[in-house]
Amino acid sequence: MFYMLYYAILGLLFACFASFFMVVGARTVQNQSFIISRSHCDHCQTSIPTYALIPVLGYLLSKGRCYHCQQSIPIKYPICEGYFAIFSLILYITHPLADAVFLISYFAILTIMAASDWTDQWIPDRFQILLLFFVVGQFSVHPSGRILTHSLFAVGIGLLFLLLNLHFTNGIGGGDIKTISILALALGPYQTAWLLFLATSFILCHIIVLKYRGYPLPRGFPFLPYLFFAYPLIFYIL
Repeated sequence: MFYMLYYAILGLLFACFASFFMVVGARTVQNQSFIISRSHCDHCQTSIPTYALIPVLGYLLSKGRCYHCQQSIPIKYPICEGYFAIFSLILYITHPLADAVFLISYFAILTIMAASDWTDQWIPDRFQILLLFFVVGQFSVHPSGRILTHSLFAVGIGLLFLLLNLHFTNGIGGGDIKTISILALALGPYQTAWLLFLATSFILCHIIVLKYRGYPLPRGFPFLPYLFFAYPLIFYIL
């Protein structure tokens, strides 16, 4: 009973962190403060009531709409909050604490990046620097002979995507390339390959759904949200 309560509280904290990370990512690219100003409706700018700020549950209580203007709230918010909470909890339970701290930190930074990419389709360099800082920190805490292999692979995959961008005008963005290279440094060839496979599979599924429903395809897909959803799954693929 105690452990159930403990994990329930921890899951709620992870969901709260995810909600905050989404705000950080979205407001940073809009040059807005994520510390001083209260959460507000993106449509009418009215402050969100306290009950609606509860992760996932607040969305259900408000029936997915702003209480003031009745504009629908994007469902990506409760989905990302719940997804981050569930998989952060799983990472925490299934990995040693020292490893879980870094894995969840990467997940948190990807959440921020995904929110930035969703909002304005660009990722501030500060977030990639922060991700690189944690990767270097992990290798400092846990020295490994794999660092040379990981480094060469990270450089190689970065150069590969840069070359592809020279041939495809609507290729992957520079921020995406830097993020993938840093993740490749942390994860190595095997897990990075699965990460890219899952992320591109999610994009293809999204395209199929849009086509099936008769919606027009956007000119470009923000890639970081798909990396966000793919990231925790790679640790449980044999």
